[in-house]
Amino acid sequence: MSNDNDNLLSEEDEFGGYDIFDELKRSEESQNSAPEAPEMPLEDTQEPEGDTTPSEPDAAPEEDSSDPDDVLVPGKPKKGPTLKKRARKPLSKRQKTMGVILRRAGVPLPTLDELLRGKHGQSVPISNIAIFLGDSKEPLIEQLTKECPLRNRINMSAEVVKSRIVAIGAQILEAGRMHTPIHVAAIRNQDEDGIHVADSLECVSGRTRLAFLLLAYGPDIEVPVYIESMSLKEARDAVVVANQSRPVKARERAEHAVLKAVGGDTDVEQDDLYKKTVTTKAKARKYCIYSVSERGYPTPLSFPVSLTSSRRDGGITTLTNVENYLGSAMEWTRETPRQQFDNELKVAVEFVNELVDSMRLVDGFEPSQHLSAATMSAIGKYYHVHCRGNGSAAGVASGVASAIVSMGSIGKQEPETTCAALDSLMHS
Repeated sequence: MSNDNDNLLSEEDEFGGYDIFDELKRSEESQNSAPEAPEMPLEDTQEPEGDTTPSEPDAAPEEDSSDPDDVLVPGKPKKGPTLKKRARKPLSKRQKTMGVILRRAGVPLPTLDELLRGKHGQSVPISNIAIFLGDSKEPLIEQLTKECPLRNRINMSAEVVKSRIVAIGAQILEAGRMHTPIHVAAIRNQDEDGIHVADSLECVSGRTRLAFLLLAYGPDIEVPVYIESMSLKEARDAVVVANQSRPVKARERAEHAVLKAVGGDTDVEQDDLYKKTVTTKAKARKYCIYSVSERGYPTPLSFPVSLTSSRRDGGITTLTNVENYLGSAMEWTRETPRQQFDNELKVAVEFVNELVDSMRLVDGFEPSQHLSAATMSAIGKYYHVHCRGNGSAAGVASGVASAIVSMGSIGKQEPETTCAALDSLMHS
C-alpha cells in the first residue's frame, strides 16, 4: 500500500495488436473507395515439366498494365514476383501512450474546448511554456521535450514522468474536464548588466497536465493559463508551496475513494458510507483511513501524523504508514457486516495508539526506524496473527513497542523479517 505502480507502458504493443489510429484512417479512406476483394492465397508457382513454348510464338506478349498493389482476381494468380503481405507500420510511442490513456479512461478523445470549458486566462501555445527539465531517459519524454524544448528551471529535479502523464490524462478524460487551472510564472530575465531583456514562461503548477495536453493535441495548441510575474527565486518558492499545500498520499486517496462512492455527500450516514465504499479490500483500507482521520470514528488517532513523507508538519509518522499498519492488521470479506468491521477497527486503532505512546517512553526510539512504512506493516502482520479478535489491546502493545525499539535500525527491513523477529522476542 505504499506507492501505486503505474508504469503500464512497455515496448510491447499496448493494444494487443489493435491500432486505433490506423483503424480510424482506414475507415475514412473506405468511405471514398470500393470495398476490396478478398485476398486469395498464392498458388504454387513451380514451372511444369516438358515443353513450355507458347502455342502462338508470333503473338506479341500482352502488356501487363496492372499496378503491383492491385488486388488479385479470384482464381487467377498474378504475374510477376511472389507477393508479400504488406507490413504494418509500427506504433509510435505517442500512439501507444495515447491508446493506453484512452483505454483506461473508457472514452474517446474530446475536443480541447470541451476539456478546458470554464477556464479563463491568457491563451498561450504549449510550446512557449517550459515544462520539462531537459534530457530524459524515457523515449516518450525525450520526444515531447523536442516538441516543447524550453527548459524548466524552477522545478529543480522533479521531472515529469510517463506513468504520471498516463494516470493524470486518464483521470482528466474520465472526468470530462480539467478542473484545476495551470499556473505559469513569467520569469524576469536580465542580462549581465542587470537590464531586463525578456520574460520566460515556466510552469509552476500543472506540468503533468500540460504534458498530457501536449501529447494529445500537439505543441501548437493554445491553452488558457494563469500567468504571474516572478523572479526565479519567487517561482521556486511558489513550487514548494504548491506541492505542500495540496492534499496528498493516503488522505487524498481515501477522500477520493469515499467521495466518488457517495457522490460527494460528506454527510452520509456511516452505514451508507460503508456499504457504498467498501466493495474491495483496497477500498476497505480507504474507508478505515477516511473514518479515522476525517470523522474520528470509531476512535481517533492519539498521535500526530503527517500527510507527507517529510513530516515537516510535526507528525511522528505518516498517514500512509498508518494505512500500511491497518491494511495488515484488519481483515475484510464481502460478508463482513459494518458493525463488526468498525468494532475491529476500533481495537486496532487503540492498539496502535498505545503502541506509539509506549514507544515514546523507550530509550533508543527513532520514529524514522520504528514507525516507518515497513515496520508499521510488520506490526500490523503481528497484530493480525496474535492480537486480532482479542477485544482488547491492553498489556500487549507496550511489549510490542519495547521489542520493536530493541531491534535498532529496521526501518527498511522486510516486514516478514521484522514480524518473525518480533514473534520470537514476544514468545521467548
